Amino acid sequence: MATLSLAENFVSYFTGIIHYELADAANIATDYMGGLALLTVQAHMGSLTPPICNVAGLKASLPSHGAPQFDERDPKEAIQMSSFFNGLLLAVCIGGAVTLTSNVYIQDCYGWDWGFGISTGALV
Repeated sequence: MATLSLAENFVSYFTGIIHYELADAANIATDYMGGLALLTVQAHMGSLTPPICNVAGLKASLPSHGAPQFDERDPKEAIQMSSFFNGLLLAVCIGGAVTLTSNVYIQDCYGWDWGFGISTGALV
């Protein structure tokens, strides 16, 4: 959930603080796979903020690990598979909304370094 929350905030951070173009910032947010600890240090130490430049996180993919557990030919299991994916999507959406809201609050009130730091800690 921490990664989802960060992915939503990266575009704002990269356009507002790092001064990337919007398209580049969106690309960075899409391709993000790691480096959270480094971003936490950079956000905490203002001297590490790079000069304005135009120069990439997370590809949202949730593989369907649950589908092989169900036999689609069995009507009872087909209903259970549908319920499984409905519950999974609901949990991801609620979790994403809660973490995004709390992370934005922390970043607004305490700074980007706290937002990145808490998310880094959650991932570790």
